[in-house]
Amino acid sequence: MAFCFITFAMRKISLLRRALDALPLPLFIKDDRGRYVYANAARLKLQKLGSLDELVGKTAADFYAPDVAAKLLETDRRVLAEAHEVHDNETAIIDETGQQRWMQSTKIPLIDDSGVVVGLVGIMRDVTLQRRATDQLAYQANYDTLTGLVNRAGFMRTLSEAVDRAAALGGVGVAYVDVDCFKRINDTMGHEAGDRVLVEVAQRLTVGVRQHDTVARLGGDEFVVLLRHIGQPQDLELAGQRLLSTLRPPIVIDGHELCVTCSVGVALLRAGDSTAEDLLRSADQAMYAAKHAGRDRLVGQYR
Repeated sequence: MAFCFITFAMRKISLLRRALDALPLPLFIKDDRGRYVYANAARLKLQKLGSLDELVGKTAADFYAPDVAAKLLETDRRVLAEAHEVHDNETAIIDETGQQRWMQSTKIPLIDDSGVVVGLVGIMRDVTLQRRATDQLAYQANYDTLTGLVNRAGFMRTLSEAVDRAAALGGVGVAYVDVDCFKRINDTMGHEAGDRVLVEVAQRLTVGVRQHDTVARLGGDEFVVLLRHIGQPQDLELAGQRLLSTLRPPIVIDGHELCVTCSVGVALLRAGDSTAEDLLRSADQAMYAAKHAGRDRLVGQYR
């Protein structure tokens, strides 16, 4: 009789394990010290483990970077100490195929018949697609999709911060760059060629500035450069001329050399003189003055 009961119990345990292994969601159980005591097949596969023995008795510290492990262990501690459900932050994992996946765990306390927390069960959910969508939206909110440069919104935040710290930065300057006769390029060679010209201009501007400067595309054929540590008009003039020199060599599109020129307006801010919007407006006005003066030149407004 006892043998039949034990056999029945073992079958139930075996059936339960098969059921858990059939689940597509990674699942794990930890004891009251945060050590793994069980994981289903999906959880083992996610961690690239061949057997349960490679997991049992270990903690998050054995599988994750110290900063990530510390956060996971903290949520373990909260579940065990406070006896309520906790959601982990999204955690990056390199899966069995070598791809990065973002996982989020829900951890639930395991409570025995006497009301004592004896461990926790965790269920992991793949949130990679949601994370990528969120990251893409954040990127599009701050960067230009064609050139990869900072966009207008991102640049204005950066410029405002620089203006607020102008004294510490030793002065701030802005160079406003507009591609001359860009509409003619679009009309004669097509918008794809026009886009390639814009990408080339963006790359040249990026190469032509210092590491601590910021290049942005405001839209269309208009670019702008935030020049930090610029305190004197002659320094700003030199930086603007350097940009012009970088932009002047012909651009080759499908074997055709295009002599693309740009008009550049520069403006200098001294600490406390004006706002970010005022500084950008001054550089814009200087750029239009450069166009009216014949294009392919630099005009400055110095405060």
